Formats: sequence, C-alpha cells, structure tokens
Amino acid sequence: MEYCIDKEIKTIILNRDMNSIEPKWVLVYRLITDSIESLSHLKELRSADTIISVSYITVPLLFFRKLGLLKKQISFIWEGFFLHNQKFFSLFKKLFRHLFRQNDALLVYSQFERDLYSQSFNINISNIHYIPLVFEPKPQEILFNQYTKKADWDKIPDEFYFSGGYSHRDYATLIEVFRTIDATLVICYSGMNTEIQSIDIPANVILLHDVSREDFAELVRRSKACLLLIKSNSGAAGQLFVIEVMYNNKIIIASSTDILKEMITHRENGFIVNDPILEIPLIIKDIEEGVADVYTMKRKAKETILSVNCKRNYNHHLNQAFRTVTKYHN
Repeated sequence: MEYCIDKEIKTIILNRDMNSIEPKWVLVYRLITDSIESLSHLKELRSADTIISVSYITVPLLFFRKLGLLKKQISFIWEGFFLHNQKFFSLFKKLFRHLFRQNDALLVYSQFERDLYSQSFNINISNIHYIPLVFEPKPQEILFNQYTKKADWDKIPDEFYFSGGYSHRDYATLIEVFRTIDATLVICYSGMNTEIQSIDIPANVILLHDVSREDFAELVRRSKACLLLIKSNSGAAGQLFVIEVMYNNKIIIASSTDILKEMITHRENGFIVNDPILEIPLIIKDIEEGVADVYTMKRKAKETILSVNCKRNYNHHLNQAFRTVTKYHN
C-alpha cells in the first residue's frame, strides 16, 4: 500500500477483513463476495494500463479480462502468489495457460517458488519476479491479528524455547524431539492445527493457542531460541515467523526447506536441520553450554532482515516487475 501511495497509484480496497487464518470455506466465500464487489469498480479498472492485484482476487480479474469486461491490453501484476498443495497444480496450470499473458507478471516471496512455478505452470521465468516480505515495525507498533487471548505468564518459566504459527507446521515431530530434552518448549498454535489434539503432551511442553499478536511477539522476545519445523518442502515455509525471530535478535532452528535455506545459513545466522530428532538436541546442547557463537549469529540474523526484508529492497524488485510489464504499453 505504501508503494502505491508513494507512486500515486490509485488503490481499490475490496475487503478490510484482516483475519489471516480462516477455514477454507470462509476464504472461498470471501473470494466470491470480493469478486462481486470488484464488478462495481469496472469503470476504474477499465481505465488502467496495469493492475497490481493481491492474492487470489487476481483470478476473477483475469477472467474479467478474458470475457472482455476489461481492456484486452491491460497488464496484471499478481502480488503474493503462493500455492501450498500440489494437488491443485494441474488446475492452476490450466488457468495460467488460458488467462496469463506475456505482458503479465507474477510476484513470489522466494527464488525457490520462482523456479517451481515457472516449471510447473510453463510460465516464462522472466514473468515471475521475486520480492521480499517486508518487516519494518515502527517503535511500539502492534501488528494486527484477529486473536485476543492473553498468555498466562505465571505458568511460563523464565527460560524456554518457542515455536509458533499455523501453516504447514510439524508440531508432532517437534513435541517428540522435546521428550528427550531437559528444557521447556512453548508452542503457540492455531485452533486449526487439529493434529495437536491427539498427541500425548509431555510435562516440559506448554501449549498456547490463538494468543494476541502482542503476546506472540513477546514470546519470541523472551525465548532462548525459536524453532520451526515444516511438514514438506512447499510454498508454506513459515517465512514471516523466521523474519520476526531474526529481526528480534533470536536464534532460529528450522527445517531444511529450499525457501528457509534462502534466509538461513547454517551456523552463521541460524541453524538448519535435516533430521530434527537427531540434530535439535545437539544444537540445544551447544546453545545451553555456550559452544555455539550465539552472539554473532544473532547479530548476523538481524543484519540479514534489515538488508533483505526492507521497503527499499521491496521497492527495487517491484520496480523491476513494473518495467517488465510497462514495456508492452510503449
């Protein structure tokens, strides 16, 4: 939004509901209502040469162009495309074949996804652009989420390890790891992580769910280190969690996925694990005994986020995408 304001780009907000985690039927319903709402803005949309659209509202807009409701020569910049479930890849391959054009651009949040979607959907790699997720919180700023529950700090010890978030988390393996570790693990999960309900929780694992954003951030800040295990090597990689952890000068111990390896260099600004059961106890032992150079790793973690996940870098990459599509309008 700030980019559009700086560039004096007209903005249309279809939905002010900022809830980030919802059941799939709610997301589908919201997409339908947003699609209907966008029809009331056809006059404004028709006047554009380039439309930046965020998330899956782009799909109905591409259909509108295909049906002639929008100018045929309009270019789309689809920001924030990601597809976690490979069972939908064949569907999106057909959608891109029929709806995506040479004068369009796809914006993704990792180089891994750039290569993956180019190969999977037969899109020219020059039409897919990497842009970084931006994390530049203002002093005392409270980032939004829909949850209001407060953490019971009296039940949380002074020293603990922390993991949190919803998408694609492998909490079952993480809990299994901490059965063998003499340390406290606090997990802040979503009520939609239903697999946790069937797990026998050991005494050194504390479960919280759907806590407020400010308490989630405080858990990151108070922790000795943070852990992120991901179920598979897909688009759902917990990037925002890793960015917040590293920004707050905390050690991150994370799964060896292609996306996370773009952010974390093993034993330089964090830890990457291939075998969590075997490796995490050894890493935590190194942290507890002071073997790992924690101070240097924390400093480099913060430096990574300040240089990569900043508005200046985001603007640079988005400008490149703009140049790609606007050359077709000259």
